[in-house]
Amino acid sequence: LIQQKSSDLSNLSALQNCPVTMNRRRQGPLEEILVCLPELLTEIVSKDGNQRGFILCGFIDSVTRTTPDLNNLLLTCRRTMPQWEYDLFEKHFNELFKIMHENGHVPDDEFLKRGWPADQNMDGMPVIRDAGIRNERSQRAKNLTHPRQIQLRVLEAQRAKEKNAQALGHMFMLIRN
Repeated sequence: LIQQKSSDLSNLSALQNCPVTMNRRRQGPLEEILVCLPELLTEIVSKDGNQRGFILCGFIDSVTRTTPDLNNLLLTCRRTMPQWEYDLFEKHFNELFKIMHENGHVPDDEFLKRGWPADQNMDGMPVIRDAGIRNERSQRAKNLTHPRQIQLRVLEAQRAKEKNAQALGHMFMLIRN
C-alpha cells in the first residue's frame, strides 16, 4: 500500500492517512530528535554557525572573515616555533599564500629561497621534498582539493592506467608465444 501510494507524489493526502507502526521503544528517541531538529538546522545552516569552525582553526580571521588568521594557523603546528621562523612566516606569508592559491601547493624550493631550512629525515639529515603528485605525503604545503591538484591526480591516474594496459598487453604477448 505504501509503495503504491508513494510512487504517486501528486496524492500526498493519501500518504498522510497511511498508518505507520513503530516500536514504542524507538518512538521516544525519534520524537526527541524531531523536537530538536528545527533548532539544530537553524544553528547548522546559519552563517555564524558555518564560520565559527573556520575561525577557530584559522582559515578565516574573526574581523574580516575573509583572510586566513596567521596566528591561529600557526597554533596548529605540532612543535614550538622559534621566533626567527615566526618572523619568516610573517614576512613571506602573502607570497606563499598567493603561490598556494594559484597551484594548490607550495614547492619546497619556495621555502628554501625564503630562508627556511630543509626538512630533516629520521637521521637528522636534510631532505629536499620535491616529490611530485605520486608522493603527496612528502610535500610540505598542499591543498588536496585545489583544482590544479585534482587535475594532476587525474592525469597521473590516466598515465598509470595506460602503463598497466601496456604491461598487461605485453604479458599476454609473452603468454601467447
